[in-house]
Amino acid sequence: MSNNPLQAFTKYLKNPAELLNDLAKPLAANSSFEEQWINDAVSSISLRKIYIPHGKLLYLYQKIVGVILYGYEQKEIDSNVIVRLLVHLIEKGKAKDKALFSLNSYDTTLPSIFVSGISGVGKTKTIKTVLSNIPQVIEHYDPVTEGITHKQVVWLSFNCSPSMSMKGFVLNFFKAIDDILNTGYYKEWSVKSRGTSVDQHTIEMQKVTLIHSIGLIHVDELQFLINKSSIKDSASISKVEATFNEVKVPMLLSCTAQGVAWLKNNESLVQHQEITLVRRLCSDAHIEFHPIDYDSQFFNQFIENFFENNTSDKCTKAPEGFKTLFIKLTAGLIAAMTRLASLYIEMIKLRGVINFYDNGELLRVFHNNFKLYEPALEALRNKRFVDFESEYLAAQKRSGDTGKESHQVESPEVVIKNVQLSAPIKHLQKLNTLTKDIGVSFDDI
Repeated sequence: MSNNPLQAFTKYLKNPAELLNDLAKPLAANSSFEEQWINDAVSSISLRKIYIPHGKLLYLYQKIVGVILYGYEQKEIDSNVIVRLLVHLIEKGKAKDKALFSLNSYDTTLPSIFVSGISGVGKTKTIKTVLSNIPQVIEHYDPVTEGITHKQVVWLSFNCSPSMSMKGFVLNFFKAIDDILNTGYYKEWSVKSRGTSVDQHTIEMQKVTLIHSIGLIHVDELQFLINKSSIKDSASISKVEATFNEVKVPMLLSCTAQGVAWLKNNESLVQHQEITLVRRLCSDAHIEFHPIDYDSQFFNQFIENFFENNTSDKCTKAPEGFKTLFIKLTAGLIAAMTRLASLYIEMIKLRGVINFYDNGELLRVFHNNFKLYEPALEALRNKRFVDFESEYLAAQKRSGDTGKESHQVESPEVVIKNVQLSAPIKHLQKLNTLTKDIGVSFDDI
């Protein structure tokens, strides 16, 4: 076991085999009602709860754990790195010329994880599933006083929005922190927003990141930041990445495939000297999600869990023709696959169709329920990915579906673990005194 107290969260991690086993458990049959039609109604809705681990889940799990541990190794608390970084930020905040202050000894770029894929292929759900299996908050306590001395945030996740300024980005960060720690950063800085500069907002976010020992920042919908580099006070990808890299926090960034194409081909990034950042994001640890293939293990598990386990004898295999039609209609898009399977099984049971694998019924259910999404799926079948994204977004707006995926995992619960205060953690108790001496007050350390 590591002597670094910030790495104590590893005691609560499942090994890859345990994680996969827990996630792959089949959905329990619901037969708690006397009337069978009620059980059928409940089970049809419950189908949407079936979770099939994506083939890239375990790799992503190990990469995330690895970069968190690497980040914590870069700032062992007993080496005064945290205090030195905080002092640097405080002085930076006071300086008129922010460029005067740079810690050359801390300029090493931390590894980032970059996840991309078209909408609906399961990238967001996979990321949230992985994060929900990593403790989010570790409370370090003193065994003598039994009081909590430090609240460590192992990971923090929040979204970008299309019109996001850097101030808006910071406020989203504060809202995410408040939601898990019950702090008041968002309220405080919402009030201060008009009277304080973008730099002050950014520096405060860095201070909070250090104070709560954040191990990983996950920013979703990164495509909204990619084309903001030349807009004043916008939350561009380079500003965000540099902000967290300065305080030694690795990032998990996710965006659509369209965003990746823009990253690689946009000339303005070269003009703004961001091409190194672009290349690193796309090559350091780039995990790409693609539509599901017919011959994939995921598709076989999907057919088994959604269809074969729902037949009356639970042993009738799905015909090849049915599976071929299903994957063609949904274009291998997990969100569409889940929705079509659930609606089809619900309709089969409702109509009392004798043949469980009815191609005609599958077509009827699809055409009745996917009219808005058919243009997007047709574009995907023909590998017109840019057209797919625009059509998919338009369909979501027309249908009122603002979620990223029709089968979206709930936000991970806050996992809080209590660990005993170790000697190095006491170092953090000096931060409050230090900052007050310099004229800055931090609450909720």
